Amino acid sequence: MEKKLTATAIALALLAASLPEPARSQGVLPETVVTASRLPTARERVASSVTVVTAEDIAAKQQRTLVEVLGDVPGLQVVQSGGLGKQTSVFSRGSNSNHTLIVIDGVEMSDTSTPNGAFNFAHLLTADIERIEVVRGPQSTLFGSDAIGAVISITTKLGTGPTQYLIQGEGGAFDTVNGTLQVAGSRGRLRYALGSSYLDSDGESVSPARIRALQAGATEEDDGYTQRSASVHLAYEASDSVNFGFALHHVRTRSETDQPIEDPDAYERTRQWFGRADATLDFFGGLMESIVGASVTRHTRDSFNVPGIANTLQRSDDLGAKTKYEIQNNFFVVEDHILTLGLETELDSLKNTQFSNFSGFTIVGTTDSDARTNAAYVQDQFAYGDRVFGTLGFRYDDHDTLGSKLTFRLAPVVAFPERGLRIKAAVGTGFRAPALFQLFGNTRSSNGGTFRGDPNLRAEESIGWEVGFEQSVMTGRVTVGSTYFDQEIKNLLETKFTGSNSTVINLARADIFGFESFISAGVTPNVSVRLDHTFTRAENKATGGDLRRRPKQKLSAEVRYHASDRLSVIGGMRFNGPGKDVSGNPLASSQEINKGSHTLVNVSANYDLNDGASLFGRINNLLNRKYETADGLAGSSRAVVVGARVRF
Repeated sequence: MEKKLTATAIALALLAASLPEPARSQGVLPETVVTASRLPTARERVASSVTVVTAEDIAAKQQRTLVEVLGDVPGLQVVQSGGLGKQTSVFSRGSNSNHTLIVIDGVEMSDTSTPNGAFNFAHLLTADIERIEVVRGPQSTLFGSDAIGAVISITTKLGTGPTQYLIQGEGGAFDTVNGTLQVAGSRGRLRYALGSSYLDSDGESVSPARIRALQAGATEEDDGYTQRSASVHLAYEASDSVNFGFALHHVRTRSETDQPIEDPDAYERTRQWFGRADATLDFFGGLMESIVGASVTRHTRDSFNVPGIANTLQRSDDLGAKTKYEIQNNFFVVEDHILTLGLETELDSLKNTQFSNFSGFTIVGTTDSDARTNAAYVQDQFAYGDRVFGTLGFRYDDHDTLGSKLTFRLAPVVAFPERGLRIKAAVGTGFRAPALFQLFGNTRSSNGGTFRGDPNLRAEESIGWEVGFEQSVMTGRVTVGSTYFDQEIKNLLETKFTGSNSTVINLARADIFGFESFISAGVTPNVSVRLDHTFTRAENKATGGDLRRRPKQKLSAEVRYHASDRLSVIGGMRFNGPGKDVSGNPLASSQEINKGSHTLVNVSANYDLNDGASLFGRINNLLNRKYETADGLAGSSRAVVVGARVRF
């Protein structure tokens, strides 16, 4: 299978080379992309590998969680520790799970309360999302630490025109109910959007049957999930040259889990507050634009377990916070050049207390720490004629503990619009500061063992490059593309054990390369298809083996059929290949194992009753495949969900 999929990437590249003389491109890549350069830029002028997902895409495929959306994005490997609402990590192009930065309405979401600083993607619903941009490859020059692998930027909805109301409800498998209420519109110079969502599901057991059989007396019990969220997004045009923006989001969840096998008492509560206020000012008749912003992120996680069948008592309280101030100045003085100068300062903080008792073996600890990072960056977005475009940028970061770090990125693209062809490339460096717990964490156990963070750790560093093409033919009805990427990451952090004591050290190095290839086609006016394939080889240079949870192969296919003006159907398939993982067997939890592949098929249908009302339904995991998202953690079974949506 692996050889066949690798051949697919090569075939796509050869196909582009052998295509007949293409007709003039009609609307090839017409969208505007912001994240790649922090400036609204026509996508045909963007060299970075970008995937854009719109609210229309999400609604058509009925993807209710960010986890479902990202699972279809090329180059991303999404690993969820079970079903709905369970801990979720995203690996971009073979990098670590904490190497992908997520930004929502300009707010950086990294969770400083987790041991490695990674964000848990499990709790974000899609109801208020207007647009998602995923930019793959090192992006530290514009976004600093955390952006070695990719940046995922989310923009939420903002109304315009008369006030509109949206009411949506659905229900189905596992006693799942999901409801959304939104109000959006504009009044005078004010645009607004307010929304609230509620999701509740009895869920399924996180523990697959083979793991459950290891514990005497264990019986299958559902691990449910509840999520409540609310948001407000405002924009006010004070004058022709002054605009204000404001966004505030709150997410509250309760997720049941197993510690380590069937455990009806174990659960985690989370609360997230994040928001941003900014002002955009135009000076000198539009020759200079300044964006001044302040943002706050606050994550609270509380884990509970009481002695039961697992005879484990656990209680931990984690609070992570980030406060950031920034100014971005864009200069439009020289024709075909946009010069951007930015300054940032952010403060990360962590407070953690934990107590666990595993049948008499106890672990206790308290950590209270913070660190500030100041940064400055400069970028030139250039254009030479109507063929050559790109960006060149540098960034200087100064971290309280780690010292300074300089990164750069060059990303040119050459366009041949008369042939529907783009050739793109990028090279850049990235870095990631160790998480606060890795620097200052402190726990001890009843057997005398301790964990101590190391404030002398060095930052993880990377250098990566990519080159690729996109070719449109048949008046834009068929587009193919392929990108080769290569990245080296050094100073990777690993936990080192000395007897019963442990700490974190800079030890590992990873060499990563691969292909991302796609073909999309409008087969008929009513039928379109798309095929994406990603090959990734992520090698741990210390062992020569593959990094865990980075399967080499990922393949997805999608068919969209508009049966009529009212009825549309989408069918999708996603294959995740085999790879290395850590054993989920609690009796051998540190062992590396070979994890198998799995394939999921999903189908969704929408029927518009009129301009304001719709009925919809979907079947996830249509073939009811039994699979594990990570070793020892069960994925969701077949689920049928139906619902209705009303706008007025």
